[in-house]
Amino acid sequence: MSQGLPFLTKAPFITLSAGTMIMIFVLATNLIGSEIREVLDPKSDSIVLS
Repeated sequence: MSQGLPFLTKAPFITLSAGTMIMIFVLATNLIGSEIREVLDPKSDSIVLS
């Protein structure tokens, strides 16, 4: 890990882009899971049909 430290100071976008992709993946997974739960849960009152 100490060998990679110079790269972080020269190109911090490498870690920022990886962290951003992980954050977007986790957020998308949570949103998709919430939508699937709302559709499949028959007792859910949060579904509004108009």
